Amino acid sequence: MPEGKCYFCDSECEVYTDPLRHLVMDYRCQCCGPYLLNDFLVSQYSSYFTAENNFKIACILCERRLNGLSGIAISNKTDKDEMVYTYPQVSVEDVLAAFPTKARDLLNRTLLNLSKLPKRPFELIRLNLSVTGNRLPLFTAETQECHALLTELADQGFIKFNRVKAGLQLDVFSLTSKLWEEVEQSQVIDIVADTNHQDSTQDPANHEPSVGDEMLYDLFISHATEDKDSIVRPLVKGLSELGLRIWYDEFELKIGDSLRQSIDHGLAKSRYGLVVLSRAFFSKNWPQYELDGLVNRQMTGGKVILPIWHEITRKEVSSYSPSLADKVALETNKSSIENIIKEIKRVVENSND
Repeated sequence: MPEGKCYFCDSECEVYTDPLRHLVMDYRCQCCGPYLLNDFLVSQYSSYFTAENNFKIACILCERRLNGLSGIAISNKTDKDEMVYTYPQVSVEDVLAAFPTKARDLLNRTLLNLSKLPKRPFELIRLNLSVTGNRLPLFTAETQECHALLTELADQGFIKFNRVKAGLQLDVFSLTSKLWEEVEQSQVIDIVADTNHQDSTQDPANHEPSVGDEMLYDLFISHATEDKDSIVRPLVKGLSELGLRIWYDEFELKIGDSLRQSIDHGLAKSRYGLVVLSRAFFSKNWPQYELDGLVNRQMTGGKVILPIWHEITRKEVSSYSPSLADKVALETNKSSIENIIKEIKRVVENSND
């Protein structure tokens, strides 16, 4: 296994090179996640890659990893349509522009990052803040400043420091119910800029597309983050290669987008909602919000929902939603990804006839 150092946070990581693209380094950092970096880019744009900027870039990469988003190819331009090893190209300027500069934005995104750290809601989080990689979720470079930020979060009731005989442990804490409530209203940040994207404040539940409406997408993909690697990304890749227009968070969300507004826009401008139903899906709030919008669309405008059951039984689906259990669905336990893709394409094409 190739070993090396992360370019941005200096953590131990796997580093790969491609003989055909010897200048492109493929990093797999446990803190920053996966990313591609071109040595030529670094030499030509050296003024961007200062110690301060490298920490900011590492924070954004870490934020993507915590939110279950794909790796990126750091480039001199942002181009979501030109992929490098399946990674979208994002300019170093756009990555740096994503770093929070306002107090409220920093607070919201720090809380969202912290919510991704524990496996269980109230388990103790241990952050050795002397390690650069552990400071990334806080967007704060210095250890003392991290302690000051955590103290402020504790004073506001978002975290609770662990208490021992010697006093409070500033590197060991748990998250409070107040933090979880705040996170429910948070935003998901993606680094892939979509220059053609337009926000919409329209509620899809109250919007019935008319014949004159422009449908920008064939499919809206509704799913849980936990299912991205096993089913969602292969589906999106296969469907996109067949020419279908997909609304997918890793393609369409841009820096600072309101998650609710972006979802509303995608729902209102998509002909079908491809819903990946799984145990993880039914445990989330945002997928349920998406599903509610699609259900309301279907009640007023015919077939809209295309369900896929992913590693879940009819009985389980029925326990969550009897109406969904009655719908004909594709099942990953019975069909291959390739066959599911072909069937979805057939349904979409038939609707054009």
